[in-house]
Amino acid sequence: MVTPSNRAGSGEPVLLLHGFTLSHHVWHRVVDDLSSDFDVLALTMPGHWGGPRLRIRDLGVRGIADGIERELDSAGWDTCHISGNSLGGQVGFELERRGRARSLAPINPSGGWKRFSYTEFRLGLGFALQYPLAVAARLLGDRAATRERFQRPVIRNCSRDMSAVSPGDAADVIRAVSHCPVYMPIQLAFLRDGPLTGLENVAVPTS
Repeated sequence: MVTPSNRAGSGEPVLLLHGFTLSHHVWHRVVDDLSSDFDVLALTMPGHWGGPRLRIRDLGVRGIADGIERELDSAGWDTCHISGNSLGGQVGFELERRGRARSLAPINPSGGWKRFSYTEFRLGLGFALQYPLAVAARLLGDRAATRERFQRPVIRNCSRDMSAVSPGDAADVIRAVSHCPVYMPIQLAFLRDGPLTGLENVAVPTS
């Protein structure tokens, strides 16, 4: 059974949010590093491998944030420090807007482009072109997840040095990408929602 989260440690609450098509597994070493000082929760976001189901009408950043807020309520966290990568970073800004963040540390947050720009369409097209690989990996299972020929095109999108990614982590990335149920449907929602706005209104410490 795929677990929807990884929580460890004690202290001030820290929420870790992964990038699009991935899962909480990408944070496991960070959880280990931070758990000596913080109560760390790495969540798999709604609509992703092992995470809560994301209904069609909830597709998009706001719908994902709704699901994460429910998880924060279940954890008893009114607010927390938030770090998110890519889509997770954009969702972090949405959670801050709702008053759930003590601080923000977004890493390469998505949405940092002009609406209907070349960058916006290039990124969407990149994910669309990668989709057949995800479908093939889903059909082949671990025969694909553990093979470098499937791993390399995906890993190079998020890691400059593939040799720094362990075989187990690389396999989990392929498993997550190939089991992301909102992979294609959410693309139109991202286009509908547009880029990040309101950054001048962020009220918490942000890096």
